[in-house]
Amino acid sequence: MPCASASLRSRVLNYKLCSSLTLYAPLAALLGWLVHSWVPWMVQKSFYAGLVGGGLCLVWAVLAWLGHRVRAGAVLTLMVMGFLFLADTVQMWQERGACKMSAVLTLLTGLTVLLLTALVHNFGGRHPDEPPPGAQLH
Repeated sequence: MPCASASLRSRVLNYKLCSSLTLYAPLAALLGWLVHSWVPWMVQKSFYAGLVGGGLCLVWAVLAWLGHRVRAGAVLTLMVMGFLFLADTVQMWQERGACKMSAVLTLLTGLTVLLLTALVHNFGGRHPDEPPPGAQLH
């Protein structure tokens, strides 16, 4: 049954990724709100992506801590957030005199891509409850 164990390995998050997802959620919401409070007319997408996406990431993190398989949902959420943050980041860099907001949005986009990469490539090793590779599942 190598397919079943490979499938299990690809869906269960380890503790480092759960912690990263837990810390990312309020950070995304906070930075989205911060940029929105500076220029509310320009960054609507980042504001809503930060709040809704941060809330969804927190839900995925709680479910992951409880042992559920949430990798696909978390990856899809972060992909949408990354595209929305990137759209506002490009728009902000095109504006003159918006360096602070541009830097914050660039940081937020970079953190989103970094966490997305970590989730896709399973950085941090395997989950402690996972069987070692090659072990028989009963």
